[in-house]
Amino acid sequence: MKVDSQPSCFVADWQQFVADKLSAWRQTNLDWLHNFTGPMHVMFYDQLIEDVATHLQDLLRFLRLNVSEQNMACALEWREGIYRRKRRVINFDPFTATMKQALHKEQEAVYDAIANSPHKSQALSVKLR
Repeated sequence: MKVDSQPSCFVADWQQFVADKLSAWRQTNLDWLHNFTGPMHVMFYDQLIEDVATHLQDLLRFLRLNVSEQNMACALEWREGIYRRKRRVINFDPFTATMKQALHKEQEAVYDAIANSPHKSQALSVKLR
């Protein structure tokens, strides 16, 4: 993206970028949901980080993998990993109220599709908000 010296040009480009990526996110999720015919397990990142142990155990159970208590304890102990980006402080919210409203609308559309999916009987253990 070419950054112009005019802030309004950047704002318009940013708004279009966010709209395009939001649409791509929705389409990707709905494509998987409607076109993948195998068993499916849906996880939400925010729920995973809220309760890593439970959601990791659910995933392992779905995959039919047995993990020792020692390995599970190790995974939970090192869940942050060693490869992390340095945190940068952002002194502003780059998302406008309109963008947040569009995000919420698209999330709800995907969550509703998941909740009403025929895959639900194939181990879709999803706690929708």
